Order: sequence, then C-alpha cells, then structure tokens
Amino acid sequence: MAHLSSPWHIGDVEIPSRIVLAPMAGVSVQAFRRQGRRFGAGLVCSEMVSSCGLSYGNERTLGYLRIARDEHPLAVQIFGSEPERMAEAAQMVVAAGADIVDINFGCPVRKVTKTGAGASALEDHDLACALAGAVVDAVDVPVSVKMRRGVRNGSLAALDLLEKDTSFVTRLRENTRYFRAQLTQRGVNVREGIHPIVPILIGDTAKAMTMSAELLDSGVYVSGFGYPVVPQGAARLRCQISAAHKREHLDTAIEAIVGLAEKYGVVS
Repeated sequence: MAHLSSPWHIGDVEIPSRIVLAPMAGVSVQAFRRQGRRFGAGLVCSEMVSSCGLSYGNERTLGYLRIARDEHPLAVQIFGSEPERMAEAAQMVVAAGADIVDINFGCPVRKVTKTGAGASALEDHDLACALAGAVVDAVDVPVSVKMRRGVRNGSLAALDLLEKDTSFVTRLRENTRYFRAQLTQRGVNVREGIHPIVPILIGDTAKAMTMSAELLDSGVYVSGFGYPVVPQGAARLRCQISAAHKREHLDTAIEAIVGLAEKYGVVS
C-alpha cells in the first residue's frame, strides 16, 4: 500500500515521500526549500534559472545554485532558447549538486517568452526538441519538463509537439495510447488531451479527497485531480503519463482507476 510517506523514483533518483514542492519564481529560494524538506516534502525544486545568466557568470544567477546538504533530492529548473547554453547550464546545475534537471516550457511571462524561452518554445517544435535533447545529452541525471498547452488561449501547441518524431515523444505517445486503450476496453471513458482525463462521478470535494487518497493507496505512480469539482458533481482525474513510465506502472494505475470508476461511477 502506497502512502504519502512512501518512496518513489524519477529515473534512479529515489524520492522519500510523495509530496513535491513546486518551483515558484521568487519563492523557491534555498531557505524555503529547506523548510519544505524539513516539513516532509520528498522533492524540492528551485525557482527557474536563466541559462544565459549562468553562461554569462551573472552573480545573482549563480547565487541560485547555492544548494545545502539537507535539500536533497533537489530539482533545479532552467530556461533558455539556445541548446548550447541550455546544455552548459544543465552541466553547471548538476555540478552544483542538482539531482534532477527540469526544463521550463511553461512560463508565460513576456520577458521570458519574447526570447523564445518558456512557454513560447512549445510554438517552435524543432527548438523545443533541440533544447530537451541538448540537456538530456549533456547530463547523466534525470531530466523533466514543465509545460503548458501553449502561450495563447486555446493553444494546442503541446499536443502538436507529440507528432514530432523523436524517441522521447514517441515513447510518451505510445504510453498515452496504451493507457487510454486499456481503460476504454475496461469500459472507462477517457477524454482526449495531452494527459488522459477520466471524469469520475462524485458528490463533493471531500469525496474527491477521499478518492485521491484511495488512488494513492493503490500505488498509482503519478496522478492528480483537477479542482474545483466540475458541474454535476464530477471530478476530473488527470493522469500524468510520461515517457519514463514503465508498462507495470501504467498497469497499476489502470487497475486503480478501474476500481475507482466501479465504486464511484464514471461520467459519460
């Protein structure tokens, strides 16, 4: 049985609990991260760090790489629009002590997107793949990506990116298709999206919290709920599928979701 205190892995990095402190600009400084670890976060993340700032040796940017011994495991998030500088930045953050390198493809702030970095990288699929590939090739630690649908309202840039023919994206697409197909065969409706969404019928937010705990207890590798509860008393079960998921992880999640669907009902 998996609980919030149960360990899990990102690649070969063991995360001692299932609570993750998100990267937040201007908030996720070292003192905040250390408090997060002190109060039970299994993984903490830095605020986003400019690859150009690191490459130029900017004193303030280099200050983001001060990592304490009690912060591990730690993910350091980097952003930029030049593959060479991103590769260099990835190596620098790993040398500083990062256990995981996270790439920011999600920031919508103009001063970031106007350089081609952050969420705007999703609009240039060749660039996005080049940035991710450069970082993966540069380091031996796990690499993750923070992303959104795109810069503009209604954008499906992230979905379009899945059509790119790269091994990473191909594996993600295969995992997503397998996950969706298995649930559909078991009679569970799955909505389209960059992550499969299973609408589960519930009565209120309290039941959603209970269901979330039950899902965690079932050993689901990565999952989450969309809040607030949507109309007709339904909660959106957002299933985070990654290229790193092994088939046994997906099968475990599928069994847990089928059990919840049978217990609570599924919105058609």
